[in-house]
Amino acid sequence: LIEGQVDGDMYCKILDENLLPSARTLSMGHGWVFQHDNDPKHTTKATKEWFKKKHIKVMEWPSQSPDLNPIESLCCGMTLKRRFMLENLPMWLNYNNSA
Repeated sequence: LIEGQVDGDMYCKILDENLLPSARTLSMGHGWVFQHDNDPKHTTKATKEWFKKKHIKVMEWPSQSPDLNPIESLCCGMTLKRRFMLENLPMWLNYNNSA
């Protein structure tokens, strides 16, 4: 749980505590690329220096392009599918019982 507002320093702390251990656990080795958007905390001098110091390559990301994030599209699609399934659950149950 994160309390308070996340700034560049807090973001670097989160990366230290989560990103590097996860990369080690997943045996990612070297050569992987990290992606985040142009949120101000992601573009602070401290954040850029953190990635440089840790030798982590960051994907270039055009500003004002949230529509390019595949995760946002995936999550939206999953939400819509879930909503559709929940709204139509009685129909699916009746169909399966009649077959």
